[in-house]
Amino acid sequence: MKETRNEQVALDRLFSDMERLVKATEEGSLEWLGGKVDLMEGLYLLYVYNRVLDEQGRPMLFRDLVRRACRTLRLSVPTNASAYVHKAKLRKGIRQTPLIDRYHYLPDGLVRHSAG
Repeated sequence: MKETRNEQVALDRLFSDMERLVKATEEGSLEWLGGKVDLMEGLYLLYVYNRVLDEQGRPMLFRDLVRRACRTLRLSVPTNASAYVHKAKLRKGIRQTPLIDRYHYLPDGLVRHSAG
């Protein structure tokens, strides 16, 4: 996939946030400020780009990325996370743009430390 410089910066920031969610060791330590569709879309991008490796050095499976992020955020694991990704791919119009397009304009991203 060929990205422009701005897209690459946004993608790197998104990957950094998604990796923090997946690699966090304490449940509830981080908070996701977006919706569940955005979360699954971000995790799917992490999966597609093979950004996180498992204990054997292989790219982590999408379902494992989802489980880890949901554990960190204290969310129930969706039974079909791919359905959320499908919803994200169907987005159209100005108000429903892909996460990566919007991430460029979010200076602090969508992940922050939990208050309590």
